[in-house]
Amino acid sequence: AETKILTELVKALGPGCAKPILELALEFPQSEAKLLQVVEAFIKKLQIEKAKHVGKENISAAAAEQMIVEQGAGWCTIPNQAFQTPRGTFTVEFLLDSSLILHGKKESFSVSRENIVEIVELLTADMYNPNKQKAQVLIILKEGLKVGKQCHTALLFTPSCTPKTKELTANVTKPSPSGEKVEGETITGVPLDVWKRLFSMASPNLVLVTPDQNIFKSDQ
Repeated sequence: AETKILTELVKALGPGCAKPILELALEFPQSEAKLLQVVEAFIKKLQIEKAKHVGKENISAAAAEQMIVEQGAGWCTIPNQAFQTPRGTFTVEFLLDSSLILHGKKESFSVSRENIVEIVELLTADMYNPNKQKAQVLIILKEGLKVGKQCHTALLFTPSCTPKTKELTANVTKPSPSGEKVEGETITGVPLDVWKRLFSMASPNLVLVTPDQNIFKSDQ
């Protein structure tokens, strides 16, 4: 059952994003038919139709810098964030038009505010400590993000602490699009909490939602 369900999720979300959703569903004992029904409903609810998505090319570092100039300078950067989709470590920059730029070692990617459908908070078991939960963030996209030969319909990352610390520090160099200023030009705290605040500062509509876990429970 798990293999069949995972296959369906991979088709819809890509391999990096499928596993956390399956792990969440499997926390609740239920029949194979019920699991498949839940997964299908979840995919339909998010309206992810990969075949209809138009892939966007990844951009060079120079193009990313030019985009910052054209769309408005960045107001915040979050360094060294661990992404599972696309895989790698990226410094994320918020632009004044609420777009995101993912700065990687070799290439950068842009995500416009209009391309973000929903942001989902996921709590999954930590593979290194089964008794501990790990927070991840799933960003559902309207149009796929093309990375190499793959087209990702969602981004998945783990909010990460600043290296050699137990908290995340985000650098806020300008007032956010909402006009909010940050004293000392940094926001420090639990990684997920810092991300929640930054999303809300970027746009009042960028709110992390938590899936209703009741949809994963069996009615049998």
